[in-house]
Amino acid sequence: FVRIKNVLSPEEVRAANEAIDAHQEDLQGRSHPQLRNTRDGTPLAGDGRTPRKDMGGMLGWPAPHRDVFRNILAHPRLVPYLNELLGEGYRLDHQPMVIASDKGGEGFSLHGGTIDVTGAYVPDLAYHFSHGRMHNNLLACSVSLVDHPPGSGGFVVVRGSHKANFPTPAALVAGADELDGVLHQPETRAGDVILFSEGTVHGAKAWTMDYQRQGVDHGQPAA
Repeated sequence: FVRIKNVLSPEEVRAANEAIDAHQEDLQGRSHPQLRNTRDGTPLAGDGRTPRKDMGGMLGWPAPHRDVFRNILAHPRLVPYLNELLGEGYRLDHQPMVIASDKGGEGFSLHGGTIDVTGAYVPDLAYHFSHGRMHNNLLACSVSLVDHPPGSGGFVVVRGSHKANFPTPAALVAGADELDGVLHQPETRAGDVILFSEGTVHGAKAWTMDYQRQGVDHGQPAA
């Protein structure tokens, strides 16, 4: 993964926050037991009551609320990185999603990686380096719209897992306490972007800050 600082200007961050705040009623809280996907009592689970939240549809919101989200897709600060990591002619994999959490909100169990639970290779998520170039079959873009200081929770990765040759242990997927040291939470400021291969095992820790976590996630495969 790579952290790119200050991709969005303070004005763009403010526009995105205001747009999300104006659509708070559209955020979907994933509180049903069948939608929670972390193990109780782990660093991913939160307080067990506060759900993680998400919503889509931002690209179709009335102007001006949609504008900043549309601009992110081909933001001039991101395009050079996307061309380098995907090659020219990348596309949008799925609709962007707003990710939100209130204090104590559930994170997300670990997922991704180039090896599935059976030990089989997953070519759709493949990362490899050949002839002096990185190749990513699916690149993810995580836009921070609030500060994520150390210990705040939110996005975490297992560093180096894009080169793994074995399945992710089930206990690690569930966020077992004894394996917490394997998880790395990148520190970000509002306006920063993290680009990472979907071949990297990743998830989210429970949110610990008094303000709402807000961010935007989307994926881009090579065309």
